[in-house]
Amino acid sequence: MAIIKNEPVFEFKDEDYCKPRHIIVEGSYEEIGYDLGKLAREEYGTKLRKYRDPVYAKAKRDYLERNWPERLAESKGVLRAFDLAEDDNTFDPTNLMYDLYGEGEVAESISGPVLDWCYRTRRPTPVRRLFRATRKW
Repeated sequence: MAIIKNEPVFEFKDEDYCKPRHIIVEGSYEEIGYDLGKLAREEYGTKLRKYRDPVYAKAKRDYLERNWPERLAESKGVLRAFDLAEDDNTFDPTNLMYDLYGEGEVAESISGPVLDWCYRTRRPTPVRRLFRATRKW
């Protein structure tokens, strides 16, 4: 299991809008993708978005293979968490989105990522950095 820690940042109340969690993951990129995909699916009811055309899936996979193999491995884990084949051309495993208002595809502009990613390298690097994905809202 890649999830080492998964606990609330503070004690939640029913009326709380935001319920942040402190999640620590460890393992291969594929293991991390699997566990975070499983968490998103089971805890948040996340559904993967469909590509408009399978050609986009192939192009994205080719791009990740050449330029970002870690993200490709993570996306393979996400596909596995959603019981999909590694070479699935229907769903986008690189975006774990949560529909904030229950509007489905229509509310694309008001949906946001389930998990706001923040990565810290384990080994020291010449420039110490935190890697964080940005929200779309």
